[in-house]
Amino acid sequence: MVGNVIASASGNLFGSGFVGTIVSPLFENGSYYGVFPSQPNVLFLQVPNTGFGSGTPSFSLIASGTVQGQGDWQMSLNLSLPPTQTSMAEGPADAAIATASFVTSDSLSHTYLFEGDVTVTAGFPSGTWTFSLDGTQVASGALSNFPLVPYPTQKTNGASSTTTKIRRTLAFSLGVQAPTIAVFSDTFDRANENPLNPTNWTQEFESPKYLGIVSDTCVATGSGFSATGVATANNSASGPGPAGFLNQWAEIEIERLSGSTDGLPNSVALFVGGLYGYTLEIVNANPGDVFLLVATYYGLFVYQNGIQTTAMDNPQTPSVIPELGEIDAGIEIYGSSELVGVTNFSTGYLGYTTCTLQVSE
Repeated sequence: MVGNVIASASGNLFGSGFVGTIVSPLFENGSYYGVFPSQPNVLFLQVPNTGFGSGTPSFSLIASGTVQGQGDWQMSLNLSLPPTQTSMAEGPADAAIATASFVTSDSLSHTYLFEGDVTVTAGFPSGTWTFSLDGTQVASGALSNFPLVPYPTQKTNGASSTTTKIRRTLAFSLGVQAPTIAVFSDTFDRANENPLNPTNWTQEFESPKYLGIVSDTCVATGSGFSATGVATANNSASGPGPAGFLNQWAEIEIERLSGSTDGLPNSVALFVGGLYGYTLEIVNANPGDVFLLVATYYGLFVYQNGIQTTAMDNPQTPSVIPELGEIDAGIEIYGSSELVGVTNFSTGYLGYTTCTLQVSE
């Protein structure tokens, strides 16, 4: 159905695997739109009107955009009551009027289009929806679960009455099982190196404070106090997000970590956003433990063996922001090669989708 666009909203939605507090909703052109603080993968739009009456027998709902990320993305569209200040943190609670899903097994960009055409008869809605991926329809169905809300009407002979209307509040969401896109990885499974291959790594300290490879493990190649090395991965790519904020992650596997050097506990540090960005220092770990550090516009997150251990909302901007197009993630090791070593380093950014919602009459 083609009609006049009466409201629209656009935004970037990120994978739901990482959740934090984000900006407050905005008011613009009489429409109320934004994101739910607890659900950064949900964009909602409230048309500044009480609802659809007999004068508006039909309308269309459209959600379109692009998606990039690996894994199973889930899509749903909701009509729900307008959020209040107390319920905004909860996100949409009503059942979806439609659900569809598709799988991306690559890191390419895919376009999607959801369209629902609704007819209102005597205040009750019915209609169908279609979902297309890369220009091909992949799912369709009947619309359901519209919340119907009683509204008061003009009094007759002193008595109040109500009429049923539909609230025009949309909530579009995308979730993802594996919301990461890797741009560089290094297993260190190769011949010994001192320092690490400069094609892929930049040493931040001068000799002998280098990171290198001994027996298929990344280690600090110096001894004593010089058993410290810091290296930044050269292979980088930008992650989407507001200018001046990071959207990147780095992951490392501990091969061994014990003991101390010059009276200080040995450690492994994982950093993103450059050497002066965000750093995760690891001092207690078992062989095989995997640590993931995520820095986004929404918050900082730490995962150990796939379980979130730390979250910090609205982090302060680092003192040095990497240039656009850079990830600048890397490793710092403090401790001798016999006591400290790491394997399987990787870095990248979060999967995301751009989304535009609109209502037409």
